[in-house]
Amino acid sequence: MSFVPKNALETLIHAGDGEGVLNALERMDVQEREALTERLSTVADLMKYWWYDREAVHASWGMRTTDGQRDAVAVAMVVCGTAHDAAKYRLPARRLVEVARRFMPRSLDGLAKESAFANIAASLALAREGLSEFTMDEEAVLRLIALPRMVRSLREYLVLHAEELKPVLPLLFEVQGTGEDNLSAIDKYSGGEERTWAWNLLRLCDDGVLDRASLLASCLDTLEQDWPQFRAGWFSRFHDMLAPTVDEMDVHSQRYLGLLHSRIPPTVTLALKAVGKLAPRLEARDVMDGLLPVMLSAVKAQITGALKLLDALVKRDGRLRHEAAHIALSGLQHPEPEVQMAIVTRLAQWGLDAPARDAAADMLPFVAASVRPQFEQLLGDTQPADGPVWRDIALPPRAEPATPVDPARALAAPATLDDLIAICARLLEDESDLDLLEIAIGALAAAAPFAPDAAARFAPLLKRARKLKHDRWEYKGAVSYEFARLLLALVTGEQRESPWEGKGAAGVLAERIDDVIAGAGSVPLDTATHRGGFIDAVTLVQRAAVLGPAVAELPLRAQVRALLRLAPGQGGSVLATAEALPATPFSRALCYALGGDWPQQPVEALCLAAARIRYPHDDDPIALTMFGAGVPDGAMAAVPHLRSEFVQSQYSDYYRAKREVVPPPVPVTSELLAPFRYQDFWQGSHSLVMFGASLFPSSQEAMYAEALPDVAMNVQYAEARWHHAAYFRLLGEPVTKMTSAATLLLALGLMEKEPRPPGAGGGCFRLRQPGRPAGGGGAGARTAAAQSRLLFQWTAGSEPGVGGERRSRNGFRGAERAGYTVPCAGARYGKAAAVDAGTDVAAPPAARRSSDRGAAGAGIDRKREGDQGRHA
Repeated sequence: MSFVPKNALETLIHAGDGEGVLNALERMDVQEREALTERLSTVADLMKYWWYDREAVHASWGMRTTDGQRDAVAVAMVVCGTAHDAAKYRLPARRLVEVARRFMPRSLDGLAKESAFANIAASLALAREGLSEFTMDEEAVLRLIALPRMVRSLREYLVLHAEELKPVLPLLFEVQGTGEDNLSAIDKYSGGEERTWAWNLLRLCDDGVLDRASLLASCLDTLEQDWPQFRAGWFSRFHDMLAPTVDEMDVHSQRYLGLLHSRIPPTVTLALKAVGKLAPRLEARDVMDGLLPVMLSAVKAQITGALKLLDALVKRDGRLRHEAAHIALSGLQHPEPEVQMAIVTRLAQWGLDAPARDAAADMLPFVAASVRPQFEQLLGDTQPADGPVWRDIALPPRAEPATPVDPARALAAPATLDDLIAICARLLEDESDLDLLEIAIGALAAAAPFAPDAAARFAPLLKRARKLKHDRWEYKGAVSYEFARLLLALVTGEQRESPWEGKGAAGVLAERIDDVIAGAGSVPLDTATHRGGFIDAVTLVQRAAVLGPAVAELPLRAQVRALLRLAPGQGGSVLATAEALPATPFSRALCYALGGDWPQQPVEALCLAAARIRYPHDDDPIALTMFGAGVPDGAMAAVPHLRSEFVQSQYSDYYRAKREVVPPPVPVTSELLAPFRYQDFWQGSHSLVMFGASLFPSSQEAMYAEALPDVAMNVQYAEARWHHAAYFRLLGEPVTKMTSAATLLLALGLMEKEPRPPGAGGGCFRLRQPGRPAGGGGAGARTAAAQSRLLFQWTAGSEPGVGGERRSRNGFRGAERAGYTVPCAGARYGKAAAVDAGTDVAAPPAARRSSDRGAAGAGIDRKREGDQGRHA
């Protein structure tokens, strides 16, 4: 049955008279308008407002729905409905602003935020006119990236809203996106070229809305970040579509040279093509420096392209032939005989000087049998040196970790209530900064209970806190949710249950929040004073003195947390002050942690925590006598190992990374917190990993035990997880002691197939090349690792360090020039040079434990027929 209008307003809508609808609504009061909302929604459904085929005739409407009819019902809903109602109709930005200015309807409250989901131009226009609040944050950029899914024609939408969108379109190049909402995924599944961002950005460039030079610069900015290959691939393809001229690329010549060091193969291919065109305008030595990591590539075409560039450089200046030969030698690591033959042919043309001849002799074991006769002719009488093929590079002495309680690392309490509110607001939305969590916990607990006027200042935050959702089986957002629970309890007294009770790190966080709520009125005993979760001994003694004998009334788990956060090595005068504290199990354990005597009446949980602080990376002889060696990080210091376990199945044979650490013989509770961290403690959340690490910040062996097999799997099978970034963020902290397990984790991170977010893996090195932004070490760090024996080759007293002198992103260039080339440089793309089964690579021999505490671990092996690098 066709639609029949029931009143004058519906008659105007059916006639497509949007201006008439607005005039009619203007004569109504607010209550009359709001009462129309439900009926307007029904009318929109009858006309099939959102139907995909605009030419269709629907029986419920009786005619093809016209643009005028859609406009009429949409403007009516903007005036009458809520922000959520109005946003669904996706009015063009200028039309929406016009209606909003005329009526200032209730829908303006939150309309810009609601519209961002599918009509972000309207959000920007409303915010620009001051009609509705909106921030172009990362979430908003994700909505912009997903825009092709939400609009009927991306081209029409961009042209219509060019003025509003022009300032924010460059942000497309700055945000990686999510698994679903990223430029590569959006364009791949867009359903046609004209619905892709790449095609439409080029059309906007043709229209004069966007500038070619700016697009090219932004594209290179992104490629330098070494995003995961699927996402970075979009920018490589867009660069090809943009097709910059040689003059346009010349401005960025140094950046193209830098991209030769990328760990993303398509990016390296792009850079090779660009450098090939720019080579006549570049310094020959700059090009040769850039080609060195390319010769270590696993991609045959890239090595071939690099050789052609070397040909051109030698033809231009014959004096460079010996240096070109040095660089070409690195390519012999590639297993393809065809590639090796191409290199040997050029070496014969260019000749080898004495250093190159020595380096070439060391490469002989890696040369294919079909190429070896020609290669041996080049060597002449030169023979490989006796002993292992690998050559060690002398690394600078490793710097000692920074002092955890350095004044520069102290956490400052918020100076005003406004500062505290700002910190709380951030924690509700961004849970990545655990130091801010410590500041907020201490300040909120000390300020509670809040006066009514102070509590009223928190009203917007409390509203937001109540809206935070949780899932017992999902841990993303767990830190923010638990903080919201604390905020509600301390400010309003509103109690909420935690969904994660007893579940690993989230369960410990929930226990801590419960303890803070119960003890509100003073700074909790276990609140960190310095970054990373550390507590200064002086402050902890002062807190214990204020509590006096009442410290024994605190939950035992809270006392244990306080002891485990104590920064080691702080005896001296503070010990004398601690010994003057009232005699309680906590104070006696605290004295022992600071270097005092063993408690006369030891409480196991407290004494084991104190033992871990007194001996962070070694066994406590007294605790071993009293409590035995039953649990890791109890009386004994845990030493995680990594073994390569060979698995045979009916489908395939493969190697599986497996951790080895002695687990607790029986499950322990969180009162034995350090051993508790070996019991399914680490959950797949970046923030929970950081929180778990902050509970015992002076020793991260429990985290390494979890991280080593996880990251090793990414070396072999590219099974990266986003929370892996937390492991490397902790390794990059200057206070982290680079134990054997930490060093191995860093090595595995450098070899991962899937790049990590900024700050991970090679980012721990903070490497920088002139002309490139600071940030993740990426390809340079991997090249350094591939060209030294840094990863898996060390013996007692000589394990490699990561501190000391910083290197450029070009890697250990001095070592490279001296001929220290590692043939198995396939590590650049994640191929690990393995050691023999049964060899412990997680600890120097002097640090290995006896057989009752776990067999020594082995490195990651990769079964690959013909990979002679394994036998190095």
